[in-house]
Amino acid sequence: MKKIKDISKVIYDKYKGSSVKIVCYNCGVETSHEILNSVDQEWSEIFDVIDNPVPLKTLSYRTLQCKGCEHISLQDITMTPNVVGEKGNFITKEEAHLYPPRIRGRKYLDGYEELPFNVLFIYEETYAALCHGLQILTGVGVRAIVETVCKQKNASGKYIYDKIDNLVELGVLTKSQAKSLHELRSLGNEAAHEVGAYDEQTLSTAMDIAENLLQNVYIIPQTTEKLKNRKK
Repeated sequence: MKKIKDISKVIYDKYKGSSVKIVCYNCGVETSHEILNSVDQEWSEIFDVIDNPVPLKTLSYRTLQCKGCEHISLQDITMTPNVVGEKGNFITKEEAHLYPPRIRGRKYLDGYEELPFNVLFIYEETYAALCHGLQILTGVGVRAIVETVCKQKNASGKYIYDKIDNLVELGVLTKSQAKSLHELRSLGNEAAHEVGAYDEQTLSTAMDIAENLLQNVYIIPQTTEKLKNRKK
């Protein structure tokens, strides 16, 4: 059997109007999305003893809109046919990515727009790393959030350990909160210096603690101040 040539073709809006269920970036849970547009590029091979082209791979690009909150997402799907499955049968393997990346049940921190720019910047990068499954970078990012808060609040001390304790003296943190931050510091150290990767659940919990820190240090005080101004 001799291959004659490779062929490719582009198909527009093959899936337009269809509905799929994906995790919504805004809702944080799985919702129905309508496919607004789609572009599919298909690759095939033609052999001298086979009448029909043999499919190689399909790349599908889609624009989707949540039917609830109407948030727009982008998705790419790579479909590879004739892959040997677990049971020895041939299957079509699919690999999908969503943009912006997201994790079921985790939305952006409410009130994140109240964060100082340098704190917001590192928070957004850490959130993206977590959603992309970049375990080491997420661990480093969580530690960087703690360091940035210490710096932004002018905490004194030679090491981050001392700066966290100084935040308690300054009245920024409680002792219980400082204890949690020391755990984040330790996790970040292992990620950075020992190239240690944690599982998704551990990193998600670490991110919860970091977000709690940001809420208590920045968002809640800002919200309280707005309430005071409304009373005035």
